[in-house]
Amino acid sequence: MHILIIKNELLKETKSKAQFLLLLGVITVVTLLWFPLTTVGQDTVILGSPTINSNTANLLTINNGKVYFEYGTYSDQTTESNITAGIPLEKELTGLQQNTLYYYRMNFKQSGSSDYVIGDGYTFHTKRSAGSAFTFTVQADPHQGDKNFNVDLYHVALQNQLNDNPDFFIDLCDTFMTEKYYPDTEQGAFDAAYDHRQHFDIIAKSAPLFLVNGNHEGESGLQLDGTSLNMAIFAKP
Repeated sequence: MHILIIKNELLKETKSKAQFLLLLGVITVVTLLWFPLTTVGQDTVILGSPTINSNTANLLTINNGKVYFEYGTYSDQTTESNITAGIPLEKELTGLQQNTLYYYRMNFKQSGSSDYVIGDGYTFHTKRSAGSAFTFTVQADPHQGDKNFNVDLYHVALQNQLNDNPDFFIDLCDTFMTEKYYPDTEQGAFDAAYDHRQHFDIIAKSAPLFLVNGNHEGESGLQLDGTSLNMAIFAKP
């Protein structure tokens, strides 16, 4: 990702209002022409939408192929599905018991291959019994793409949350930075979320993710223009 940074020294060199407005004009053009390069660099699995007896795995792969999940003691499994690289697929893990630790893994067969690759094993916990203790983690404002965003430190923070063995994970917004760094299109909203999956993958493989959108995701009344073609609409889950 490329971010335009304006140094104070550059602003000091503009000695008139006209020069400053010209500078803003150049910056505006550069910002409008800037386009983030979105690539799916790794297979990712994000858990979400948990119920008492089910959980949903949202997966994104870098290759075309077939996929299915094993879960429980690996005796249960989902049906086999085709998956297209770069397009999310949801598989529901059903028939679960309340207040139970489950193991699961994703098995993938790349197009052209005759064998499945057995995935790594992960865990999640279904809804606890009423009155029992549970753990969850909360984060906010990662600001992916900003100059102060440190990916290594962010990954440490996510791993620390995972080490707490949370039952679920809440992200309180200003994460995808959609309205700041992405085109004002539906695909722009998708790309922003896709770009962040590589980070969420650290914790959300085991802790179902709950998202709260914020102004930097574009979910702002200021974005509404009376049509369905604006970021405030595109950004809604």
